[in-house]
Amino acid sequence: SEKTLLYYVIVIVGPALRSSIPIYVKNNFLDKYNISNKEMEIIGYVISGSTNQQIAELLFISVNTVRTHLKNIYRKIEINSQRELLLLYSRILHRTV
Repeated sequence: SEKTLLYYVIVIVGPALRSSIPIYVKNNFLDKYNISNKEMEIIGYVISGSTNQQIAELLFISVNTVRTHLKNIYRKIEINSQRELLLLYSRILHRTV
């Protein structure tokens, strides 16, 4: 179920991910969605469960800049929320997209 996938990504996989997204997943995002390296880095932190504030502190940028990156990511991928990003990541990770 979607709830189980989200739990798996956030609780089980997330902490181990902090920017260690598998290369085939990175390539999928980079090639298919034209995601920049900085946006990919932010995706990694989002997937690992970091808040916008934590991401800002880790990358030495403002929270508003994080929000702008997220808006650009959502626009490029044609999604509307972090939840959808997590589901898409899970599907790509398990090669169901």
